[in-house]
Amino acid sequence: HPPTVMHAPMADVPSRAGSRAGSRADSRASTVPSSTQVAFPSLGCSASSASLGFGGGISRNVAQLLEKLSDADSKVRLAATKALGQVAVGADPEVCSALMGRLADTNPLVRKHAGEALVELSTRGDAEIVAGLLRLLKHSAWFVRQGSARTLSRVACRGDAAAVEALIAGLMGDERQEVLQALVDALGALSGPGDSAVVEALLQQLGTSASWEVRSSSVQSLSLVASRGDSRVVECFVEKLCDSHEEVRQAVIAALPAIAAAGDKGLMTALLRRLEGKAEDVNARAAAAALVGRLGAEGVSRLAVEKLLTCIRCDSECWVVRRASIESLARIAPKGDMDVLDALVLCTADPDGGVRQAAIAALGTVPEPGDRRATAALVKLLGPAAGGEDGALQESLPFLRLAAVHSLGQVAPIGDGSATKILLSRLNDMHAGVRDAAADALKRVSAQGDESVVDALLDDLLGED
Repeated sequence: HPPTVMHAPMADVPSRAGSRAGSRADSRASTVPSSTQVAFPSLGCSASSASLGFGGGISRNVAQLLEKLSDADSKVRLAATKALGQVAVGADPEVCSALMGRLADTNPLVRKHAGEALVELSTRGDAEIVAGLLRLLKHSAWFVRQGSARTLSRVACRGDAAAVEALIAGLMGDERQEVLQALVDALGALSGPGDSAVVEALLQQLGTSASWEVRSSSVQSLSLVASRGDSRVVECFVEKLCDSHEEVRQAVIAALPAIAAAGDKGLMTALLRRLEGKAEDVNARAAAAALVGRLGAEGVSRLAVEKLLTCIRCDSECWVVRRASIESLARIAPKGDMDVLDALVLCTADPDGGVRQAAIAALGTVPEPGDRRATAALVKLLGPAAGGEDGALQESLPFLRLAAVHSLGQVAPIGDGSATKILLSRLNDMHAGVRDAAADALKRVSAQGDESVVDALLDDLLGED
């Protein structure tokens, strides 16, 4: 007889009767030899795969594992939960009911692995498990509601009307931020495209939640559910460019291009208006600048390019806005645009490292291949500092020299003597990444059969040995 133990808290979950034909357990049983031994050191037991229930009902060993789920020691409960997820028969109702009960365990790791085990053992859309999880969404413990929503998102089928309705109801009635985030994530995973009720519920969370995690998750879920061109969502996303938290703003920047209609002139106008509004929050203006580039070069007006150039040229402008403007110009500026190229060359000497890095990287994409002016600017960056100490470099930061080497390899004319010479000098750079990039760039820039390059690369290779 097993010893009397203190039972860990468990939720009231429905019992499952009968078995489900066609589960993954049937195919698993045919691939596991009957002699396979499975060891559970934390539980002090070891059993063959056959005795653990493959191809049969509840075995003695599975029953022992189920018993261990109620052990007073959370480490034992955790080991038992993991073991059941690995070896139990997915069709067994008692195992799944017991695992649903562990979603109410006091130990968060046990709860986590109980949810993982349920996902592993069940098939997508299992009616009984889904029904049990929907009941647990009303549990008094917040962490049970959270775990149920997370598991439901991976067990229920997309478009499950009952699940979606229950998740929306949870959003309307729950106050715990951790639960609200799990409900929002689940709605993104399970709702059908364009579901207006879901979109409305998510917009409400995005507009009113005090939690940045909930707001960020709402943006991500809306990007999965809302129809392309939904004006309510687009307008709300633009407003959230002013959000106080960086994660929310970044979520909007990532999601808005997927929601906005192609060539949305109204959206572009709204972004440019925010970009030039000096009263706007700096972070909001930087986000607007980033989005101008992410919406794509097709249909971008000259006005957009000029607005970004204005930001770049303004010395009093915040570096965050200037960097975002440069990165957007690298995406949308016409190839070889001289106005953009002039601005980029000037920015390679900017006091701010972030602005310099963006400008150096853009010099590898904006100019036409073989552009002499861009090549000269990059060569200068990689050379010695004017009037500096012996050995001092024009660009002292290794990550910026690395960016310059990459761009020089993309834009320098083949056989250009100045580019070849400076890249050869960077084979002796103190930073390994710069040395490797210089060797790669030399392969693209040097003329075929250039003996000085061949000798230098050979010496570099022998030096590594």
